[in-house]
Amino acid sequence: MGTHQLYNHSDEPFIYIDLRTKANIDVCEYPDSRKINILPAMDIFEEKSKVPYYTGEQNVRNKWPEKLLKKD
Repeated sequence: MGTHQLYNHSDEPFIYIDLRTKANIDVCEYPDSRKINILPAMDIFEEKSKVPYYTGEQNVRNKWPEKLLKKD
């Protein structure tokens, strides 16, 4: 995907390094509009909807079927 737009706000030379992986997913952050885009699905989220990692994980063990919790 690469970058969409860069602007050097100084008089110094600018060096840009684009690191990529072979994964078929990309996450783009748009700081001006505070959005996050997950590609290739084009799932776009507003940054304000971020939640901490463990949100919703409280008492998750109670949601599992009992047969998965038993050790043989």
